Amino acid sequence: MGGTYFAVCLSGALLGAAAQAQDIDDQQAVDESQRSNEIVVTAFKRAETLEDIPASISVVSGEALNEGAIASLDELSKRLPNVTIQQGAENNFIFMRGAGSGVNEGFEQSVGLFVDGVYLGRSRQFLAPFLDIENVEVLKGPQGVVLGKNTTAGAINITSTRPSYNFEGFALARYESETELRSFEGAVSGPVGDNVRVRLTGKVGWSDGFFTNSASNEEEVSTDLWLLRGSLEWDATDRTTVYLKIEGGAFDQSGVNSQISILGPGAETLGALTPTRNDPSFGGGIDSQRSLLTFRNNAAFGLPVAPARYNDERDNTETFNAVVSIDYELDEATITSVTSYSSFDMDRVFDSDYGPLPLIVVDTPGGEFSQISQELRVASEGNDTVEYLAGLYAQNQSFEITRNEHVAGSLLGFTDFSTFRTFSQDVRAFAAFGQLIWSVSPSARLRAGLRYSYEEKDARVRYDILPFLSQSAADALGAATPEVQTSTALGLVPTPQKAENDSYSDLSPSLSIEVDVLDDGLVYASIARGFKSGGFSEQITSPNSVFSFDNETALTYEVGTKLSLFNDTLRLNAAAFRTDYNNLQVTAFNGLTFDVGNAAESRAQGIELDGVWSPSELFEIGGAVAYLDSKFRSFENAPTIAGTDGVQDLSGRPTLFAPKWSGNIFLGLNKPIGDVELFTRLEATFTGAQFYQLDLDPADRQSSYSIVDLRAGATFMDGGLELSVIAKNLGNKRAKIYSFDVPVFSGTHGAFVNPPRTFVVQLEANF
Repeated sequence: MGGTYFAVCLSGALLGAAAQAQDIDDQQAVDESQRSNEIVVTAFKRAETLEDIPASISVVSGEALNEGAIASLDELSKRLPNVTIQQGAENNFIFMRGAGSGVNEGFEQSVGLFVDGVYLGRSRQFLAPFLDIENVEVLKGPQGVVLGKNTTAGAINITSTRPSYNFEGFALARYESETELRSFEGAVSGPVGDNVRVRLTGKVGWSDGFFTNSASNEEEVSTDLWLLRGSLEWDATDRTTVYLKIEGGAFDQSGVNSQISILGPGAETLGALTPTRNDPSFGGGIDSQRSLLTFRNNAAFGLPVAPARYNDERDNTETFNAVVSIDYELDEATITSVTSYSSFDMDRVFDSDYGPLPLIVVDTPGGEFSQISQELRVASEGNDTVEYLAGLYAQNQSFEITRNEHVAGSLLGFTDFSTFRTFSQDVRAFAAFGQLIWSVSPSARLRAGLRYSYEEKDARVRYDILPFLSQSAADALGAATPEVQTSTALGLVPTPQKAENDSYSDLSPSLSIEVDVLDDGLVYASIARGFKSGGFSEQITSPNSVFSFDNETALTYEVGTKLSLFNDTLRLNAAAFRTDYNNLQVTAFNGLTFDVGNAAESRAQGIELDGVWSPSELFEIGGAVAYLDSKFRSFENAPTIAGTDGVQDLSGRPTLFAPKWSGNIFLGLNKPIGDVELFTRLEATFTGAQFYQLDLDPADRQSSYSIVDLRAGATFMDGGLELSVIAKNLGNKRAKIYSFDVPVFSGTHGAFVNPPRTFVVQLEANF
């Protein structure tokens, strides 16, 4: 059904394109200057045009993100085949070509995120990734040589808008109907002297969410965001440029966009244990209706009164980021220094049973992260037969987290108890890298690169059982107490402090050859290796829990072409790839918590196609499609379905977040009428069936589906003012964007659900 729906949208768009093409006036000549504008990519530490890079890269401008009201990475990923970024129960998931990281605070992503040249390995380090940016570059496949740190599956490179030489700015107001989002953002920029330019950017926003919690009679998820950024660019000398950026903000969230999607045998009676506790709306589904209670009404259930912080779910984050970049130009090269500091504090409370009883509440009262990094590199100017890039990188990270889990066992006939876990990890990383580009002939180039990486990690973890609602390790109980006996029977066993350290090293090479074809085209072939260091698990629940995990590596082969045809009116890109992963870092739910380990081997292979035809400034049509075959090659001791004993052989079965087919198509029309320009854009995206949990439980599988968005509006005053209306999910399609097992109740599953049909109104002024 989803594929048919997508085909209908595709056919309709193509028919519209044909009709529009017939109506184009022959006198509407193509704006040659517009077409000569080349997309510049900076992810590889030097400015190169998109068409000249031998890799699969998608680039989206900040202007395009604003036009589509795309404010988050997960919204962007829906428009990029073979890329999945979704909110999960604990953290965000970032997967490319069927590879990514699981649920564990000890993990960093397999897809590296870089903002203004700085590696940010945790999603909480960036609250509003698309605020006032120049563009975002999405690179698929291992990017180990130049980008390095934890890029076995790919990388996302975001570039903020720099201060301008002339006075300018913008103001943008946005309202969303279903969530009642109200957001305001803007920037002012310009010179403050002959050699200094500054830019000040800010954003505030509030929303009420699209979920209804029938147990509390509240709308969820409500959010509150503010972010302030200041940047400065200083021409210190004729050869030296200094860039400084400082930003800070806070994001507060109440509630979670999840609900019980499938009721298992043990959970069907939860909504009707007694008439006073009955909630008639409690049941499985993906209808944005949840029935969930934390510990707000404990007395009504015969439980001790809980601290006020457990009255509601919350997820609060405060961040601070700073970067200083210095470029010093030599006669034939540029030396660059990038120094950065990043930190966040988190405070989270959520209901882990996802149902109408105050049964399990997870509290993370303290989570602190800090990172300092330094990169020093030198790059040639790019005018010689041999170009070079060489650099050194160093990083220090510190992370501490405290987690309480409060279990009201008396509601199910056993003793109430609480758990207390502390985890800390220090990371020291060093790397040296280099790349050569040799112009073998005027039309052929050979790229060779190498990166050496070394990391040291020290980790400590402790796990205690406490009296119910206790929040201090000082209250830890002995083995003879009813609380410890109950928890032990459930597999939650006190664990004295573990302290371990380890070091990891790797040599990651890359090699590619590229040949210019036609007037403005490229064909290439490449091979590259990626590396992600091992580490330590935060989710220890017994002395027998796996504490450490090993390195993850990837080896990828790719061939592709980039073509610009018909006087640059048609751009086509194609890539075929195969990536072999060894020791994939994975997590699997065991019925109570997540086990950590390394899968044996997997292979992802496929084809990606994208293109856009722009015969006129008034019309364009484009799209992308990807085929992906991502499977475990060897995984004989894989976890079985949660709640059952033993293991299963998943060799030959699909990996997570790996739809066989995904794609999108869009049609854009512009029509000037006097001083006003009308515009509209229709876009349809298609996502194939995929699994969300490592045990490949069919209950955690989402079938294929399509989403259609429509944008229409007008610009006034030569583009200085723009009013637009955007209909997201026009067909009101409901789908699980993530699915998981609910603790304790075997066979019960929860799901995060995509937003329903939503209308967005936004007004932007540029000056």
